[in-house]
Amino acid sequence: MIYEFLDVVAAVEHATLVAPEAAAHGFPLNGRLVESILPSTGRLRSRLRKVVLAGNGGRFRPTRVEQDHDICLFACQFVRDLPNLRRVKDWRRRSRFAAAFILETWTPHLEQHAAALRILDEFDHVFVLNASTIPALRRYTTTPVSFLSTGVDALRSCPVDAAPERVIDILSLGRHTSGAHRRMLEVARAQRLFYHFDVWSGLQARDWRQVRDWNADLMQRSRFSVVWAPAEHLPIPLPPGEVALSTRYFEGMAGGAILIGSRVDAPEFRELVGADTVVEIAADGSDFEQVFAALCADPHRLEAMRARNIAASLRRHDWAYRWGEVLRVAGREPTAAHQERLAELDRRATRVEMARHQERRRELLIAAQ
Repeated sequence: MIYEFLDVVAAVEHATLVAPEAAAHGFPLNGRLVESILPSTGRLRSRLRKVVLAGNGGRFRPTRVEQDHDICLFACQFVRDLPNLRRVKDWRRRSRFAAAFILETWTPHLEQHAAALRILDEFDHVFVLNASTIPALRRYTTTPVSFLSTGVDALRSCPVDAAPERVIDILSLGRHTSGAHRRMLEVARAQRLFYHFDVWSGLQARDWRQVRDWNADLMQRSRFSVVWAPAEHLPIPLPPGEVALSTRYFEGMAGGAILIGSRVDAPEFRELVGADTVVEIAADGSDFEQVFAALCADPHRLEAMRARNIAASLRRHDWAYRWGEVLRVAGREPTAAHQERLAELDRRATRVEMARHQERRRELLIAAQ
C-alpha cells in the first residue's frame, strides 16, 4: 500500500523513487567464536544479526541521493523501519523539506524504539496514521507531528462505467474475528453463498502492483466486505482510546462493496469514512444472519450506498489528496499533472453520481406504475 502511494506521487511529480534493494549477504558474524560460547549457534547468530542490522538499516544495500529535491517523503510501516534511512546517503542534505509518514505508531512500542524515533528530529514534519498516539509520540521527537490518512489509487480501484458483476457475496481480506468468521462460514454453507477469505498466513507478495490490482478486483466483484477496527486484532494491550484507521475501509468504499463489521471510535473516522458507511455486526457474529438478511432485502439502499461510497472515494480518498496535504504543510503548490489527476477524479465522480441519479429516476418511475 505504501508503494501505491509513492507510485501515485511519482505519477504527478518530477520525482526520484528511492527503494534500496535487499543486501545480498547478511551482517558477517564470527560463527566459530559464537559456537565456542553457546552451542545454539544458528538461533543466537540470527538474533544478533537482527539487532545489529536493525540499528543501521543493514538489510539493504546503500544508495545515494545524487540531486537536490524540494521535498523528501519517507514512508514506512513501523517505527522500527526508520533506521533504514541510514542506508540512503545524503537524503537530508539533498532535501529542502523532509517529511516522514509512519503507518503504525502504537504507544506500547514507542519506548523500545526510542533510539529509532530520534531519527525523526531530522525531518521537518512527521505524519502518522494513528492519530490517537500523537501526544505520546511527541515525547520522542521535537519535530511537529500530525495525522495523515491512508487512501487508495481511486483511478485503479473505483468501478465507474462498466462495473463487473458482483459474484462474491462476502469478502474478508486479512485478519478476522474468530466468532464472526465462524458464523459467516455457517451462513455461507447454509445459504450457498460465496464467502471469500484468506486461508493462508505468512505469505510474501511477489509483485506489489499485482497485490493492489488483486485487492481492487476482489472489492469490485464483492457485494459485502468485512472490515474490523485494527486495534481489535493486535496481540498487545492498548491504552484506552488508542485506535486507528485501516486501509480496508477505503478499499471497500472505492470498490463499491458494502462494509460490514466495526467502526472506529475516532474523529478522523467519522470525518473521513462516516458512521453510516459501515453496517455494524457483533464481533461474535451473533447478529450477522439477521443484519445480512435485512441488507439483502433492501437493494435500493445498497445501490445508493455503493454509489455514494465510490463517488466519495473519487472526490476525497485518492492518494493525490493525501499528497496534497503533504504539499500544503510543505508550502508547495500542486503540479499541472497533479491538478489534472484531481480533475479526472472529479469527472469520474460526477459520472457515478449521474448514473445513480438516472437509475433512481427509473426506480421511482417503475414504483409509480
